[in-house]
Amino acid sequence: MRPVCVFVGLATAVLGATWVETDWDEFRDGTFEHNLYVSHRDSGTVEFVPRFDLNNDAWIDLVCSDWTGPYLRVYFGDSSGFSAARRRIFPITYGGGSDAADLNCDGYADLIRPGWHSDPCIYWGSDSGHSPDNQTILSAHGAEATMTADLDNDGYLDIVFPGEDGPLVIYWGTASGYTSSQRTEIPIGYGMGFNSEIADLNRDGYLDIIVTCYNPSGEQPVIYFGAGRAYHIEWLQYRASSEYGPHGLTVADFDHNGWLDVVYTGFADITESYIYFGSAQGFSTSRRTIVAPGHCHGGSAAYDFDRDGWVDLLFFRGNGNYGDYSRPVIYYNCGTAPYFDDSRTQLVGNIPLRLSGGLIGDFNRDGNTDIYVACFESNTPSPMPSLVLWGPDWMTADTLECEVDHHSHPREPGNTYDRTYREDYLSSVFDADAVTHWQSVTWDDSSPGGSSVELSVRTGNTPSPDSTWSGWVDVTNGGPVPDSLDSRHIQYQATLKYQNPASLPMLFEVRVAYGSGLTHDVGATSIVAPAGTVDSGTVRVPRAVVRNFGTTGAVFPVTMRIGVGYSQSVSETLAAGIADTVSFPVWTATPTGVLPVTCFTGLTGDENPANDTIRDSVRVVGPPEHDVGATAILSPTGTVHTGDTVIPMARAMGGGIR
Repeated sequence: MRPVCVFVGLATAVLGATWVETDWDEFRDGTFEHNLYVSHRDSGTVEFVPRFDLNNDAWIDLVCSDWTGPYLRVYFGDSSGFSAARRRIFPITYGGGSDAADLNCDGYADLIRPGWHSDPCIYWGSDSGHSPDNQTILSAHGAEATMTADLDNDGYLDIVFPGEDGPLVIYWGTASGYTSSQRTEIPIGYGMGFNSEIADLNRDGYLDIIVTCYNPSGEQPVIYFGAGRAYHIEWLQYRASSEYGPHGLTVADFDHNGWLDVVYTGFADITESYIYFGSAQGFSTSRRTIVAPGHCHGGSAAYDFDRDGWVDLLFFRGNGNYGDYSRPVIYYNCGTAPYFDDSRTQLVGNIPLRLSGGLIGDFNRDGNTDIYVACFESNTPSPMPSLVLWGPDWMTADTLECEVDHHSHPREPGNTYDRTYREDYLSSVFDADAVTHWQSVTWDDSSPGGSSVELSVRTGNTPSPDSTWSGWVDVTNGGPVPDSLDSRHIQYQATLKYQNPASLPMLFEVRVAYGSGLTHDVGATSIVAPAGTVDSGTVRVPRAVVRNFGTTGAVFPVTMRIGVGYSQSVSETLAAGIADTVSFPVWTATPTGVLPVTCFTGLTGDENPANDTIRDSVRVVGPPEHDVGATAILSPTGTVHTGDTVIPMARAMGGGIR
């Protein structure tokens, strides 16, 4: 936290000051769940970890990983669904559950592929898409899946590989990337299942790791982290199996008590699912529910299907390479203990399947819930493709060609607790040293695709929030804080909301002005345009909102900068307390890539320069890329006789990225 004093009177009483949070070390003392972290982007940014858009077109993309090769396939979504004409393929030896995140904060999602009996790798994102020629090879004991989070809260994303052939491996993120010298191995056995989960289970401010593994006793490890990467392990009892039976995890708050619950699933010898309900006392066999969905090689996923405010469970059924075809099944949460039972269920789709995972979301943005199912079908000459089951009835599907889809992309979109499309960042408490008047709150954010960043504040006169503090009060960007909140301490909560997991907001800076009112104080409060994603070559009118926070009228210049090639200034006149939208000369969208957008005021004698500048970004995308080609001649081949009738046939493959 950084207080900025802008005027000091003769009696050293602060007449006007601003608490600013903008750098990594200022944001990092806040509280947030594992889907958020404070990155080093632009010196410090509150942003999302997971990425579901791999080509930056604001549509959810899907990953299919062939069990024993030959390919990992990325299918790029759009309003028409998914097809082989919009995909990119990568040669692999073995496939497993992948993850995606912007590991190096360059504006492009990176794809992390586990090795599963081979070495994992990172395919680095770029303006031209991912490529096998731009990858980093790691080593992780044959991990079947991977998960990404900032475990040590240092602003760099860490990558977790639960090994099937050996220990769990954590690659710690650094400013220079990932190396074997910056990794930790945790010896918790082997045969770890296809997905891990990361969340703050005991709410101590440090993220924890939950995995499944082969263990004849049936105990499963929960790795609780603390300061300095220290950890201890708790073992939860689950069904013993003669094979790698424990094989899936889901974390959510099913009983609405504010503590995360853990769902175990399995296959091979296991047909039951154990649901452990969390509490302040931890986990216990006395607080769990057992249901019998059948073999679940694909684990489960949490989602509120009936929209009653209680999170339900979808089980991706099937018994892996042991057979067993079953339709996916939804277990509805009844809202009271035991919350789930085998009588409140609904089958999904119209054909039995053998699944290894899946994903829930509105992929074509028509307002209906769709379900992607990864089909683990290996017993036929032509393997069953994976499917996107379209809502609302899940009776029609798009097919995603693959060769035995092995766990695909197990990351679940949405808030860890309830799967809503929002995350909260709770700031530290700021001390003004004396009871003061809180003037206004302004912030800089990026909010593409209908996403938003909303702030609320609460105040009080004790160092920590208690019953004497005010309730949360919503504030507008640049608007006044009610006089009733005058106090010594203040705290803000930023809510980052989104409509589509492929368009996620970011928070760059928060400014809280306090003290006596200032005579001369203007500033920019929001950038209206350009924002989000624009096509290269289009012409836009840049616009921004500015406000006169002072007690007297002001005439001042306002400047807009976009990338390195656009800088324009206009003059603005504002009465005290008034805001206005300022327009600038037109801008032609170029070059492609993520461009910084900055707007700032330049009032001579401004008594609070901390609120002069606001920042955002815009993504400029090039024209669609098309890449198709012939891959094989099917006929005629070999020898044919004169006069024979032959139907020429060839196999073609599409690899375009938009």
